[in-house]
Amino acid sequence: MAISLDEEVAEQMLDSKKPIPDPSMNMSEYSLEVEHLQLIHSALHNVFAAVVASMKQKPPRYRPLPTPRTALQVKKSERRVTNHRALVARVIPKKT
Repeated sequence: MAISLDEEVAEQMLDSKKPIPDPSMNMSEYSLEVEHLQLIHSALHNVFAAVVASMKQKPPRYRPLPTPRTALQVKKSERRVTNHRALVARVIPKKT
C-alpha cells in the first residue's frame, strides 16, 4: 500500500519500459474481511452519491475496488494480449 502511494516510485514506473503491474489482488490476499470492506466501500459510495444527487449535482463516478483474478482470467488476458500483439505485428511492420 505504501509503495502504491509513493509518487517517486510512480514516476519511475512510468519512465521505465517495463509493464505496469496489474492492480488486482491475488487469491491468497483475498479474505472474508476484504470482501466485507469492499461491500462497506460500495455502500458508503452509494450513500455519498445519494447525498450529492439530493443537492442537484452530478454524483462522482464509482470505481469498484480491485477483486482477485482467477487463473482462467489471467490466462484469458494473456492470450488476448498475445493475439493483439500478433495482429499488430502483421498489420504494422517494424521500422528498421
